[in-house]
Amino acid sequence: MQLIKSPLNYTGNKYRIMDQIRKYFPENIECMIDLFCGGATVGLNTNAKKVIFVDSNERIINLLIFLSKQDFDGFIKECENVIDKYGLSYSFKYGYKFYREKCNDANANNGLKDYNSAGFYKMREDYNQLLDKNTDDANVLLYMLMVYAFKAEEMIVTHDLLRITQGCFECYYTSETTLETVFDYNSAYSTHVREILNILYPSVQINIINSGISGDNAINGLTRIDRDVLSYHPDLVVVGFALNDSCVGESGLENYYSVGIKR
Repeated sequence: MQLIKSPLNYTGNKYRIMDQIRKYFPENIECMIDLFCGGATVGLNTNAKKVIFVDSNERIINLLIFLSKQDFDGFIKECENVIDKYGLSYSFKYGYKFYREKCNDANANNGLKDYNSAGFYKMREDYNQLLDKNTDDANVLLYMLMVYAFKAEEMIVTHDLLRITQGCFECYYTSETTLETVFDYNSAYSTHVREILNILYPSVQINIINSGISGDNAINGLTRIDRDVLSYHPDLVVVGFALNDSCVGESGLENYYSVGIKR
């Protein structure tokens, strides 16, 4: 089964490790429930007669439904119209260098942020002003915001716009230059897992201890695993450092793997 890549730039998607995951799936799956589906990568790449995608974010589910119904060429044309309207980069067509030379920012590490920022903020403003965010035009804008959020380095735009914070954080802009990060316990991954386990095993007392620290990585996690994790004598440990380690490139992932081998 050839892997299908999600059309969404969704943080934490499992595309690169799907081959490692799928070998543990049973054969002849009647119904697969992709819980917390996000960009739907796991469900799209599972050989099942029926796949149900579940996510607490209504916008993401509506966007996935919208994308599934689109004619490819027609949808690309809609995206190109948005690019033209907001003056965004089109590197696939004209190349990265073409736009990079137009940036006033001398720091090449900032990519095309300088070129795309003005158009991105205008696109964000127009989306936020829409009264009905379930229309086709609204979904096209939402998709393009997700694409260019990475180019503009602004993944979470406003509370009403993108609430896709992968677990336990919600981010809010308080001004053009200030970003406030708020911990939302009710949206934490550990909270959702506890709720699901309580439903599946109502007669069992389940204790979940969240020893995660925001921004931590595998190297630091290894130094405190005895104190913060193993000292509780857990039956199951879920480790989630890979995303932070990958932020520094392949060397970070090498550290992540080496730590896993050590333990």
